[in-house]
Amino acid sequence: MNKLLLILLANIIGVAAFAQTDSVELETKPKRFIHQLEVGWMNYENEESGLLSDLTSSYVFSYAVQPEIAVGLGIGYERYMVFNAVPFFLQVKAKLINRDNHPFLYLRGGKTYMNDRSDRYREVNGGYTYSGGLGYQWKFETASLYLSLGYKSQLLKTVSDQNYYFYSFDALSSYYAPYPESRRKTDWKMQRVEFKIGVSF
Repeated sequence: MNKLLLILLANIIGVAAFAQTDSVELETKPKRFIHQLEVGWMNYENEESGLLSDLTSSYVFSYAVQPEIAVGLGIGYERYMVFNAVPFFLQVKAKLINRDNHPFLYLRGGKTYMNDRSDRYREVNGGYTYSGGLGYQWKFETASLYLSLGYKSQLLKTVSDQNYYFYSFDALSSYYAPYPESRRKTDWKMQRVEFKIGVSF
């Protein structure tokens, strides 16, 4: 999966490089429908719980309600040490300066669905997620390249099995016997920094 994300990153850079020209910019009508493809890195580590995060990727389809503001729906993929996460979210993206090359602000909120890849947990249930940050976008002839840095919070619940043993003895022998199996439910709140590179077209 990491190879797939690296291939996606190479394609993003290739699209932006192909779009760059030295010609004079032509006046065009503002685009109403916008596509975003991005990959990034999440800074979060908790090896004890298995919540070690890695690369992330996402796609967003937006509509420009105004020249400076676009609202869209997105889907992503996030890889952790013991499970996969697929967030679905609503995004609001706003230009801070109304020009071709500009800084921007983004906000996202939604819910994440998770799939356990190991035997560490009996269940992994995703919860609500929200994020926000700042970035800068460079416009080329047919596409735009952008970088962003932001904060993301993710809620989730895990259910794990726990087995306990007690020491028992009688007149003839002694042994360890298990208690009945129990389950442990834990609520997690992951807070992390995200760095992303993407292309918009």
